Amino acid sequence: IELGGTSDIGTMTNAVGGVIESINQGAGIYVNGMITTLNNRGTMSGAVAGIEFSDYGYYYTYLGRIDTLANVGTIEGGVFDIDTPMDRDLTDPAPIGTLANLQSGLTYQGMLPENYEIIIFGESTYGSLVVSGAYGQMAFDIAGDGNIQELIYPNVLDGVTEAQLTQTFGNVGPYSWSLLSTDDPTEWDLCVGSACPGGGSSPKPVPVMGPWMMALLGGLTGLFGLFGLLRRQKRVAV
Repeated sequence: IELGGTSDIGTMTNAVGGVIESINQGAGIYVNGMITTLNNRGTMSGAVAGIEFSDYGYYYTYLGRIDTLANVGTIEGGVFDIDTPMDRDLTDPAPIGTLANLQSGLTYQGMLPENYEIIIFGESTYGSLVVSGAYGQMAFDIAGDGNIQELIYPNVLDGVTEAQLTQTFGNVGPYSWSLLSTDDPTEWDLCVGSACPGGGSSPKPVPVMGPWMMALLGGLTGLFGLFGLLRRQKRVAV
């Protein structure tokens, strides 16, 4: 399927059992226009990519984009599962607005989506994303509260630095969650609730001794110390 630069699709769904495939070349879907919502519950595959984005339209004025891509099926490509432009300007819209993913080991190249949401169906059934040549920034989140347990989910994200993540913690249902860095600064685990260091139910209490309180107490301590010094000097003078 090739979507031209002047074409828009509102909602497109590849149902359970559905197959969108390119055998000889290219991608299962080549996005050179706009798709508002793409739901994949089946299989999208191609010799190069399951989904590939262009960085220009037929008239060089339209950037390929999917506002919301929800993947609970399989996207697979001979090189990358999702292939996005490597030379799109950072001031341009990202190729994907929100990528919600259940597929384990989904490979992705290029400009990051604005938002990435992991879908969790169980202790060993959850999405993970492996990125090559990442640039841009994205927020990490959990899609819904599904069958989420207070666990550490390993290797949920690979190939993305902390500087490229605009969100690394939050709340889902009654729990707080956080991304955990590993020995590799671009690899991340996910912890939920009590599985997190110091974790528990959300919302997290605001520390009584926050930075502003520490600064205030530090200032008062210094002030009281000054008063004491002046009093001692006064006694000596007398």
